[in-house]
Amino acid sequence: MTSPLSDTDALQHLKDALGSTYAAPKDDPTLTRALGVDTVTVDGQEYPRPWATAARLIADNTEYEVGGELAARIDRKLASLRRTQHGMDVAAGISAYVPTEIQAWPPVGGVVPTEGTY
Repeated sequence: MTSPLSDTDALQHLKDALGSTYAAPKDDPTLTRALGVDTVTVDGQEYPRPWATAARLIADNTEYEVGGELAARIDRKLASLRRTQHGMDVAAGISAYVPTEIQAWPPVGGVVPTEGTY
């Protein structure tokens, strides 16, 4: 495994990945907090994943009621960010530790209580 990106480098990569047209807050404290959500910890070392963070932020802050060409451009941007992050995960040797979508958001099910105290 290689060393993780420094916080400064990860923050800069995140800003670059978001680009100048990203309209949600881009101040350092906000983006640093956002980086922490997608970080993977391996053997006690935290690996920031700025391209995964960028893809998540863009998806979360984009209204998909936009029309055809813009929606397609957004989809291409998200796919590109995910490919870049996957390549960096492989290069860092942490891809086996990155949760899949299913692992990150496991299915919810089971018995639902129907009796309550009112």
